[in-house]
Amino acid sequence: KMGKREYSAGIVSKGFWFLEFKKFLEFLKDGKNENEIRKMQEEENIFSAPSKDYGKRIFSEINKRTKELSEDIKTLFFKVDVGTMKIINLLSVMQTDKLFFEYVYNSYRNEMLLGTKEYSPNSVKKFLDEKSLQNEEVAKFTENTKKRMRGSYGNYLKEAGLLEENNGKILYRKIYLDYELENLLRENKMEMYIKALKGEV
Repeated sequence: KMGKREYSAGIVSKGFWFLEFKKFLEFLKDGKNENEIRKMQEEENIFSAPSKDYGKRIFSEINKRTKELSEDIKTLFFKVDVGTMKIINLLSVMQTDKLFFEYVYNSYRNEMLLGTKEYSPNSVKKFLDEKSLQNEEVAKFTENTKKRMRGSYGNYLKEAGLLEENNGKILYRKIYLDYELENLLRENKMEMYIKALKGEV
């Protein structure tokens, strides 16, 4: 499923958008379809976007993210705590952004396995530099783009609770993966996502 997508730096123009994601899922749960939600955004600015264009961007990205989630995970979303809701949001980002998924799987997971305490944005730089050697798309990213990606990746991990700030340092944080969510991920053949998030072999 991941294989079809090419690597993109698009993450820098998007946000973690947790509240918007939650709202979107609530509308779907209430029986609204994507066209109705799109119309509500255009007419009522339900995502409180600063401009019409930004509202369109939020809508289209979150629409894409929610489509990647299996129906049973969407149903589970409303039965779990906020921490797990944020993990589900992160999963939807990982499913729509191949490069970010590989970063979490290869770099974040590896640092967790090594027992690294302190997070450094250099881990993102190292990951992107290595990818540049293997992939033409990534090799084309400018230094400025890579710098912005370091910021974005760190923010997403922080907002999802995979990193935490402590005395001015940013530390890796081992998350507790909800039992039911883990089961659904297994049923959906998404073991790699479990390993990525839990930092497991």
